[in-house]
Amino acid sequence: MDKVDQSRVFVRVAEMESFIKAAHVLKLPRATVSAAIQHPDDLSKGHISVGYASDISSNESAWEYHLAGVEQALRLPSNIIVNNAENYIACCCAGLGLIQVPLFDVQHLIDSGQLVEVMSRYRPAPMDVSALYPDRRQRSLRLDVFIEWFEGLISPYLEQRLSRQNA
Repeated sequence: MDKVDQSRVFVRVAEMESFIKAAHVLKLPRATVSAAIQHPDDLSKGHISVGYASDISSNESAWEYHLAGVEQALRLPSNIIVNNAENYIACCCAGLGLIQVPLFDVQHLIDSGQLVEVMSRYRPAPMDVSALYPDRRQRSLRLDVFIEWFEGLISPYLEQRLSRQNA
């Protein structure tokens, strides 16, 4: 259990394979697209991204990846910036640039061949899925039951996604 601030607490429920990089396949074979962008250095060869800026910060998010065990951040040029996941994914599907997005958001598009993962060896660290609740001296039984139910509900789903991508 970790404190967020004086009034809220969060508890880790699961771990989600974090953000993958995805590219629109266009009319090229999937293997060609994937082979063209295998390393972060490949991104400097004229590739652009779909920019993402949250409503909170309004700053375009950098791409995160691991290189030699160290978390790195990279800013890619973009021609369009969006502020929600649906438009972000739609722009990639329309061929407007590369995206970095949680796997569960695009697994069906990868499975169907519309998108292909790039730089699969350079994923950022997995992301925690947490329950956030008001701080109380004692957690209520209802909250404990809910967290246990939610953890049981989401964990197999995330594990299933992880096993599919590692296959």
